[in-house]
Amino acid sequence: NTIGANGVNDAFNAAFETVANGTSFTYNLFGGDDLGIGAGDTLGVGVIGDNLLTDQTQLKSEVSIIFPDIADGDLLTTANFGQNPPVQFSVGGVTFFFTELGNAPTEAQVGDTLEDTLDSMVATFNDYAGSQENNYILNQLEAVREGNAITFRSRDVGTVVDSAGAIATISYGNGANPTVTGSSITNATAGVANLNTGQTGGVTTAGVTNSAFVGQITGFTATYGGTANTIDINVTVGEFSYVAQNVTTNPTGANQTVRFSSQDGGGYFDIQMASNNGETVSTQAQADVFAQRLNAAFESLSFYQNREISSFTGSAPIITEGQVTGTLIGTSFELQTTDFSDVNIDYIRVNAPQGSSENGSITISIDGEEYTTVNNIGDQLGANAVIEFTNELDASKVLTFNTGDIAIEFDTDAKAAALQEALESAFGVGDGSAQLNFQVGTTTSDTLQVGLNNVSTLKLYGGLQLDVLTAENAAIASDQLDIAIDIVTSVRAEVGALQSRFDFASANVESSIQNQDAARGVLLDTDIAAESTQFATAQVQLQAGIAVLAQANLLPQNLLKLIG
Repeated sequence: NTIGANGVNDAFNAAFETVANGTSFTYNLFGGDDLGIGAGDTLGVGVIGDNLLTDQTQLKSEVSIIFPDIADGDLLTTANFGQNPPVQFSVGGVTFFFTELGNAPTEAQVGDTLEDTLDSMVATFNDYAGSQENNYILNQLEAVREGNAITFRSRDVGTVVDSAGAIATISYGNGANPTVTGSSITNATAGVANLNTGQTGGVTTAGVTNSAFVGQITGFTATYGGTANTIDINVTVGEFSYVAQNVTTNPTGANQTVRFSSQDGGGYFDIQMASNNGETVSTQAQADVFAQRLNAAFESLSFYQNREISSFTGSAPIITEGQVTGTLIGTSFELQTTDFSDVNIDYIRVNAPQGSSENGSITISIDGEEYTTVNNIGDQLGANAVIEFTNELDASKVLTFNTGDIAIEFDTDAKAAALQEALESAFGVGDGSAQLNFQVGTTTSDTLQVGLNNVSTLKLYGGLQLDVLTAENAAIASDQLDIAIDIVTSVRAEVGALQSRFDFASANVESSIQNQDAARGVLLDTDIAAESTQFATAQVQLQAGIAVLAQANLLPQNLLKLIG
């Protein structure tokens, strides 16, 4: 019998094969504690820091089928989606093909455009549910459309195999015996490709189901039990302890794969020790040196996890000018990164295609880093499609959008704005700002923004379960408490700064109120009768003065008349 992971994203799912009377039967195992991290959700990226281990190579098997450009009006013609070029393909014994009717479970409806048609094919593949034997292969794969290509890739690193251990293949063509082989099939009349392009080496974390297994991993210890060049190795990550027993410290001949297993629900990971690069161990001191080298090997690696964003609630259709242009019902987002302690979405931008371009763009900013769609995304997100947003600074950070049963259009500015608004609402982003605005002046433009960092225990302790049961755990707890104190101190400083700003704004507002009240009091205290009398007297005096001045101005003229 053979046992191996089947690629389904749960805490523990496996399949085993048994043979009875010459007939092979495959059974799936489902269950166990679901910690939100399943097989293939943890990935190690970087360069091994000590030649104790082989180079870090963690690649997924991948095959692309690239379709030729076909005009929208020719999609249903025999010359294009009939026999030349053939468009059916087979995976794990299941044949998928385009049809004008699209009424069978394994068939896809031809769409209005080539992109629609390929999206439909991807949806058919990703939603396929068949026999246990076929699912064993298909559950290890996911399909995505990138332009005119459909890419099939494994959910986990390494080679995709069937239940008998043979390499899985994808056939493309209209015949039963494809003749062209390779990892990529381009406009071929028939072909077959092996899903063996994946690689594993160094540290493989496909079996980890521990949410604390992110970022940097350190703290390996080794115990020498008295047998030369044989030790037990232990490392604690979060609340889970991983142990590898009877490890040969200096393998010769071939490289040696060592498995670290957790007996309390954290899964497992493998390291590949390089031949002849280990240590001779005959004392505990030499075992400690081996552990130090193992820590050095892990020091330059970063471990990423892929988790669903639980705060995203896609539960409404998208309405543009009274018309449904898509839906977020049945959609979900997943994020692959190294730190989940404080994830915040800053803003979302959706742009429709502009000018002569046929492609729009979607950008989502998370913690100050932008995640963008591929360049050839087109003007819609297909139904039941897998859309990836790649971090512009770190290609290993990926945001994945799983669409629902209805395609989402953003081919016009109005539709793009509606999609952006729907995503912001589903994420709880609102107007794209995570801060609150307070009016602190006499005008609406006099505002003060308030935003505080997360100070939950998850953020403060980095998701770790701290204890002081051992000296090592106490040291980890001490370091994490120092970090927590720094975080709290920083937030307190932010709160103090905000309080000072509010105090200053409050003092300004209070001064303005006092000045306005004083001016109002002066107006209210005015004696209108007295002021009117005084005003009338002043007017009479002014007019009398003017009259006297006019008479005085006439005296020189009268005097000249007498002389003349």
